[in-house]
Amino acid sequence: MKQRFFQLDTEWNVIHYPEKPNGFGVLVIGGAGHFVEEKNSFWLQHVGRNIWLQDLKEAGYTVFCSNLYGNHWGSEEAISLVDSLYHYVLRHEILNQKIHIFAEGMGALIIPSLVQILQGKIRSINIVDPYLSIQEKMDEEKHHLFFYKKFMNELENSNPDYKNQIHFNSSADQWLFKEPLSIFYVMEGNRLSLKNESIEKIVKKRKQILAPTQIRYILPERRTHISKLVIRNLMENEEL
Repeated sequence: MKQRFFQLDTEWNVIHYPEKPNGFGVLVIGGAGHFVEEKNSFWLQHVGRNIWLQDLKEAGYTVFCSNLYGNHWGSEEAISLVDSLYHYVLRHEILNQKIHIFAEGMGALIIPSLVQILQGKIRSINIVDPYLSIQEKMDEEKHHLFFYKKFMNELENSNPDYKNQIHFNSSADQWLFKEPLSIFYVMEGNRLSLKNESIEKIVKKRKQILAPTQIRYILPERRTHISKLVIRNLMENEEL
């Protein structure tokens, strides 16, 4: 069995199985456009993400993810569903209780809350081109009126209470957990310059408390190699 699809609440979820399991699970929290349907998922359909998926499976990892109500922008509903997904997978699969996280874009908004909920259950965190706050996304889109309106409609529909949540204007202090954190940025256009200040604050503060932290800058043509770098991180954190 290559994968198994199932529903929690109203949402489709999937577990991707490796041929030779190593006993460790990787929770994928997708970015904009990520989806899981009854018989399909973004990581199966998208060429680049499918490479990441196959690399993880070949390394022995059991990979699981959820549709998470579409573009959730870190909603409390999505956070609760990720928590339910973790407990479901650990009840039904033979896996080490401490999982790895592989998140993209808006998926990073969930992480500070998830670390608090799954205390001691996260082995490592790997994030690609993350949004560290909703305010950051708003600032990015405010000069593009059409996309800004589209984003605000999406945000208000998925997460009407966003202004009262910690990731609306998240500070570096929200990222001062001890779990190992690796950040990957693909160097495209001016996106990186917009994120530099916030990420530098996080890296500086995490190093002050001796929390394992690394940041890697990736050329666009090397994007498909991110999974190999992530796998190296996963294996290093399984030796602890």
